[in-house]
Amino acid sequence: MPLRVGIIGAGIGGLTTALALHLAGFEADVFDARDAPDDGDHPLALAANATRILRALQVLDAVEAAATRPIVRHLRGWRSSYIVGFVPLGGHHETRYGAPYISISHAALQRILLQAARARGIAVHWQARCHGVAQDTRHATARFADAERHYDALIGSDGAASGVRAALFDAPTARTTQRTVCWGIAPTAALPAMYTMAAETLWLGPHRHVWHVPLEGGAALGFVAMLPTTEQPYTARTVRAAFAGWHADLRALFEGVETVQQQRLAAWRPLPSCTNGRIALLGDACHPMLPSLSHGAAAAIEDAWVLARLLEDAEDAPISALEEYQFYRSPRTRRLQLEAERLAAWCENANPWGRLLRNLRVGIASRLLPELVTEDRDWLEGYDAIKGFG
Repeated sequence: MPLRVGIIGAGIGGLTTALALHLAGFEADVFDARDAPDDGDHPLALAANATRILRALQVLDAVEAAATRPIVRHLRGWRSSYIVGFVPLGGHHETRYGAPYISISHAALQRILLQAARARGIAVHWQARCHGVAQDTRHATARFADAERHYDALIGSDGAASGVRAALFDAPTARTTQRTVCWGIAPTAALPAMYTMAAETLWLGPHRHVWHVPLEGGAALGFVAMLPTTEQPYTARTVRAAFAGWHADLRALFEGVETVQQQRLAAWRPLPSCTNGRIALLGDACHPMLPSLSHGAAAAIEDAWVLARLLEDAEDAPISALEEYQFYRSPRTRRLQLEAERLAAWCENANPWGRLLRNLRVGIASRLLPELVTEDRDWLEGYDAIKGFG
């Protein structure tokens, strides 16, 4: 009989895992506590390390139809809007890595993955909260209000507040930070001309930074702002106040925002292991990271592919396959977590002389040594899970 796998969480990671397991000929059931996919939306950037996997899963055409292709990444100064440095994307990225770089909203990507899962007969159960997990020598068990379900392997892909992780590991894995992330999507029609460019942009400023990408072919702009945590939650008005001294073009982005979604961030310590017997963690349930690297969704997509391929290679020994998954993924995901923290500090340098030195280095490198700048991203965006785990 084919391997049966239960997946807790119908987000990007959980649905990608289900599609990858289906490709391997396995049966997968997906469960999510929510009534339906989240209404809240935020932008995603997916480099070649993720899009080549979506191509292998035969969903990239649908994803690209809903996505935008930025042609460059700009790093701008917070007060002057001067382009401190840049990284070519677009055709340069695809030629170098063999797959496109795209920006898309989280809701659009989740919708496409959900449609693909349903078209392939994968069962996705909403309003199905997992109340606990257990395992014995033969099965992993997920407990729900109405029943227990038994699987050959069980995958926790239920986000940074993972209940599956809490059931597997007693030790706390997060420490509070003084950062809050706010995000949203705004139409570009009333924004300054710079927002019509097919450019991903990172604004570098003291104590805070902003990242935004074009969506819907440039008709909308998705933004993520990392800010110091305040006693009261942010509102659209207090977000505008937080950027009062910044360039007028950036302030214009927030002028049209009526509501913001937000989350207080935690810095996550790497787990000692993302597996326990027949149960494994994936995506934010295993390695949540600060959004500064813009790579959380891509990491979950990588996880999904590697996990499915290892289970396929060791179909009769799922425990061994999950141990291999831990062995191969842990070094990379730890590096991603640490790099996200390093990059946040780098973007938000509060020392004027430190910012000047940073900007000089970035400006000289991007203009005189562009190949070196690209090479620095090879480990991140050029990672090829298809080649490594084909």
